Amino acid sequence: MSPSDSSLSFENISKLINGFVDILILASGHCSSGASASWDAENVGKAIKWGAFFEEVFNYLNQSNEGRVLIEELDAFLQELTSNDYFPRGLRGLSSESLSTARNGVLKFFSQSLYLSNVLLRALLSTCIKADQELLTEAAFNLSFYFERSMQVKAFTENSVVTNFIGCPSWPLKNTHAMNTKRQCSDFVFEELGERLAFMSCLSSCETTLDTLKEVILRNNFDGNEFDIFPAKSRDTNLNLSMEHTSSQEGDRLARFLLWNSWKQKNLTYLLSQRTMRLLSGSRLIFNAPKAQWAKIFDSLMSSTEANDASFLEIVEICLLGFISSRWTQKLEHFISFSCDFLPVREQYFGALNSFQEVPTKNTINLKEEEILEFCTSLLVKKLIKLWELPPVLVAAALPRWSSLFRSHVGDLGKELQGDCDSPRCTCNKGGDCHCELAERIWCFHAFCLPEGDGSA
Repeated sequence: MSPSDSSLSFENISKLINGFVDILILASGHCSSGASASWDAENVGKAIKWGAFFEEVFNYLNQSNEGRVLIEELDAFLQELTSNDYFPRGLRGLSSESLSTARNGVLKFFSQSLYLSNVLLRALLSTCIKADQELLTEAAFNLSFYFERSMQVKAFTENSVVTNFIGCPSWPLKNTHAMNTKRQCSDFVFEELGERLAFMSCLSSCETTLDTLKEVILRNNFDGNEFDIFPAKSRDTNLNLSMEHTSSQEGDRLARFLLWNSWKQKNLTYLLSQRTMRLLSGSRLIFNAPKAQWAKIFDSLMSSTEANDASFLEIVEICLLGFISSRWTQKLEHFISFSCDFLPVREQYFGALNSFQEVPTKNTINLKEEEILEFCTSLLVKKLIKLWELPPVLVAAALPRWSSLFRSHVGDLGKELQGDCDSPRCTCNKGGDCHCELAERIWCFHAFCLPEGDGSA
């Protein structure tokens, strides 16, 4: 491919740019439908040649006044194209300047592909080495260099470092070595893979630190110090407590404490798990896009033939996590600091309900959070029962007290508590206190009833 004056019209180049955008989307690892994109060495080579073609076109246009006028028109076209709500955010920086380094842009998207499989990696490296061989003289072409770097990549892939890492390529290129378009293809790719591995190493360290932090928090919260609230005669350092030496009141308090202890540990484990952290991080990325984009993706996922209850619940979970992502640390710290107060479940329910009723109007939330809540409400308006299948602490922390979702769900909790349901979830003795899943959910709402735990929601 080479530019010729007759083909360098606005109409022709703009059409080619639209096609090139599709190539970059596929190079990032997925099709527009969401399915994984597959590449072989031949098509990888064609994509790289398209990048080289655009480099040649825009460098050629920059050499004349007429060409620069055309570039201004193309920049206006690109500005309009990239401002569309449905345009991929990773390509929002697409411009004539970035297209002048288009070959490296293609290489970057392949190197940072969403799922860099061994097949794609092999195709990418073999294509780049062939391109280098065509570019360099026989004396300059050093096979030992490729062998050494390829063995490093082979070791990386065998350790499942590269293939398991989820990348997020974007345009324009931000690394300084990207601006040199005359560099060898393989040299650029090896450096991109090195950056990818550095990110993966950092992510692995963060996950290890998170696991350690979770262990410390759980150990500090459940080390038995809370037993100081009981008389010495009712304690056992091994937590194998003998009820025969305690009064009936002390025994009830001890039973409540052990139940609270198990609930808090269970819900803290959810909040601090790697899965939750990944979903929280993913939700922040997803909801940074315009609503038109993420709503369309969620709708297509739910309408697909593979959609099921698990998919629906995970989408709702992502929405709830995204809604409180900006207040995540605040809510986590409050929940960790919340202590056992031994209130009966009914008192917890009505106390929390009265506290929430003190805020009948919507507090200040930003536009993004409002859009997330509206979407989540539309999903659950006819499926409120699905909230029972989500972690109690997430539902309690995320549902804002003024929302219709909160009023409906808390109303359902009250009906369950009073036994006004056809198929009650609570099977506890109605003459005593409740200690089942219903009590756990009410306790979680009770834990967030204070202003410090509720934030702006």
